[in-house]
Amino acid sequence: MKITSPEFHHGHPIPKRYSGEGEDVSPPLNWSGAPEGTHSFALVCADLDATEETHSFVHWIVYGISSRISFLPEGLPPVAEIEAPISAFQGRNSFGNLGYGGPLPPEGTHRYVFTLYALDADLGLRPGLGYSEVVSAMRGHILEQAGVKATYHSEPSFK
Repeated sequence: MKITSPEFHHGHPIPKRYSGEGEDVSPPLNWSGAPEGTHSFALVCADLDATEETHSFVHWIVYGISSRISFLPEGLPPVAEIEAPISAFQGRNSFGNLGYGGPLPPEGTHRYVFTLYALDADLGLRPGLGYSEVVSAMRGHILEQAGVKATYHSEPSFK
């Protein structure tokens, strides 16, 4: 399985448009090669360099994505339940908000990974859940996962 974005390449910078310093819209993502038996997908975007006690800082959680879908369009609205152009749920990110929250490191370069999970079941989760609840529900249902890593650089702000 492979996940890519037409807006940035693996290991390269995320454009400012998709950051907290820019328009803060979710980037488009595409995937292919899902394993046989995939019933749904989930996606998590995390900052690998801003750790919390139990996991990285989570910027985006999307779940309940049908196995018939192979993309997330740019600019998904910050709502718990997406109805068009795809049907999916979004969870609360580490900012405490629904949907996508773009990179905004305090300073320096941080690494971000968009991880797609192919799941053997429709998990039946409600919209608006947090990272821990979604990851807990995925345990034992992950057939395969794929990721695309990118970076984002912020200059320190002096006030």
